[in-house]
Amino acid sequence: MKLDMQGTRDKNQNFMVNQYHDPAYGFDLKAVLDRYEFKELADPKTREALETAMKNGDKAAVTVEKDGAKVTLNIEAVPRYSQVNFFTLDGKAEKREQFLKETALDKAVSVSKDKEKAETQSQGMGL
Repeated sequence: MKLDMQGTRDKNQNFMVNQYHDPAYGFDLKAVLDRYEFKELADPKTREALETAMKNGDKAAVTVEKDGAKVTLNIEAVPRYSQVNFFTLDGKAEKREQFLKETALDKAVSVSKDKEKAETQSQGMGL
């Protein structure tokens, strides 16, 4: 659930609530987490605890490798965009692309190249 701070308000001037139901909304947390290399994903019990915390809307601490060093970050689920957001322990945002597995990164690059190729083909030769 998320408060819609930009939209209209109800008759009592309260913010409306956007709801993203699992799995009806189409957000697959397990598939999204599999795109990243977290130390916590290796142990099934730790993975289950991580998924449960994120489904409840909590930020969860994970250990990742950044610039050759192990770093602890907080992550939160963003069902609206089928992603997770990364934050340092002091709350600063981190780019999620740097933590993708190599195979997930390669797929993302190939999809963007395919879209670019399709756009140039649809434009044709402009005279």
